[in-house]
Amino acid sequence: MDNLFIITQNAILLNEKNEALILRDPRGKWLLPGGRMEARETWLKGLKREVFEEAKIKDFKITNIIDIDNWYDKNENKYFYGVTFVGTVRNITKIKLSDEHDQYAWINSKTLNQYEFWHKHIKQRLEKILKK
Repeated sequence: MDNLFIITQNAILLNEKNEALILRDPRGKWLLPGGRMEARETWLKGLKREVFEEAKIKDFKITNIIDIDNWYDKNENKYFYGVTFVGTVRNITKIKLSDEHDQYAWINSKTLNQYEFWHKHIKQRLEKILKK
């Protein structure tokens, strides 16, 4: 049976310079690393799997949750629940992208407005964290 409810999660990953990692999808929109949880996955296992699949980052530490959101997608006829975490990465020198994304960037509060995000909430969450 197809699920009516989907849980998604993503992370604002900050490096030593307080820059956040963002990924660009093939349509040219910028996103946070993350995605849908799989059946019987814990939130941390699912988030670590998604971040590794998308950017080949294995080691990061989650520090808090910044937002929980929900919405209905009429195209998929499903309800989505999304959680955005904040975490830190250290000593990351190279990102290896999956075929889901074609570019990545490390951004800060001064460069944030140079990017077009998939949804305005992504930018709002980044503004909140990067201004600290």
